[in-house]
Amino acid sequence: DEIRSQKRIAEVAFELQNLRLLDGNYQAELRTSLVLGNILIQGTIDGVLEIDGASVVRDWKTNVHSHLTEKYDQQLALYAMALKEKGIPLSGAEYVDASASAKAKSVKKTEVDISDERITELRTKMEKVAVQISQGRVEPRPSQKSCDSCDVSRICSYRVGG
Repeated sequence: DEIRSQKRIAEVAFELQNLRLLDGNYQAELRTSLVLGNILIQGTIDGVLEIDGASVVRDWKTNVHSHLTEKYDQQLALYAMALKEKGIPLSGAEYVDASASAKAKSVKKTEVDISDERITELRTKMEKVAVQISQGRVEPRPSQKSCDSCDVSRICSYRVGG
C-alpha cells in the first residue's frame, strides 16, 4: 500500500508539472496568523502565486469532496483575510483538485469569493465565535459532515461515526 501510494503521488505531481501548475513566482507553505478578538488563529497556506504584481492564494486538495466545499471556501477566505491584513494585495483565491486535474490532464480548480464584503462578513462571524470560545460558551454540535472534516475528531468525545 505504501509503495502504491507513493507511486500515485509521484504520478499526480508529474501531471501537475505538465499542466504548469507549479510554474511562476510561487511561495509554498507560507505560515500566517490572524487575531480575532483574543483568539490567535495560525495556519499554513499551501501556496501563494504572484501574477502581474498581485497574489493568488492557492490551496491543494488531494480530492475535492462536495460536502466540504463550504469549509474550503471559509479556509481560503481566512487565509485571504490574514494576508490582506498584512498588506499583501490579492487578486484571487482558489483550490485545486490535484487528483482530478492529474486524471483529466487539465486544471480542475474552484475560485473562492474573497471580496471585501465576504471578508467583513466572515470576520464578524469569527469574532462572535472567538468571544464564545473565550467565555466557554461553545456547545458541540457534532454531525457526520462536521466530524468528517474536523482536525481533532479522532480524540473528540462528541464524535459522530467511527
